[in-house]
Amino acid sequence: MTPELPLRLLAFLCLLSASPAATALCVARNASDSVPLPTPSSPSSNANIIPPSPTRRNPQASAQPGPSFPVADDAIAALCGKTDYPDVCVSWVRQLGGSVGGGPAHDALGVLSLQMQACRAKVDAARAEVSAAVVKPGTDPRTASNLQVCSDSYDDAVDNLDDAEAAVKANDKGTMNSMLSALVTDFSTCEDSFSEMNAKSPQAATDDLLTKMASNCLALASLL
Repeated sequence: MTPELPLRLLAFLCLLSASPAATALCVARNASDSVPLPTPSSPSSNANIIPPSPTRRNPQASAQPGPSFPVADDAIAALCGKTDYPDVCVSWVRQLGGSVGGGPAHDALGVLSLQMQACRAKVDAARAEVSAAVVKPGTDPRTASNLQVCSDSYDDAVDNLDDAEAAVKANDKGTMNSMLSALVTDFSTCEDSFSEMNAKSPQAATDDLLTKMASNCLALASLL
């Protein structure tokens, strides 16, 4: 071997160790041995964390119940218990929501107002029924005549309810009792027109209910 060969080999190895490829090779081998883990505060670790999705609630399950008046219900039941037809009293108060002016009906005045309101609604429905029956083709003339008597009686009942409501507001108990008593007469007049002819009244059930409602109004008015 010539003396120049070891010198050339040494020079080649020096050049090889100084090249970028050799450096990269060394770094890559060292990196494969141990990979540093990111610290908890590093941005890369936070970016990879997926926050849990919020739990969805059922709107119906979380809905709040509507207003209820348990105390008022007890008061209504107690007041209606002082009437002749407590079941009718309680039933119609509940149908109207059991409230007056946005609040619960908890006294005789409130329950009376609801009973009069219910009575008016029933009278209006009865007027519509007889008005249609009077002009219905095929209605017997005598029946039509009796139904017209009922229609007039219902009209008078509406006027009496108006006067009774005005008397309640004015705290005129005398007029109030007179007008409520007149309601009973109005409904019996309708039935009398049929009984005098020994005919069956198509308004019998309606007039019976209206008479009970008027009686309840009188009983509640006596508590004021």
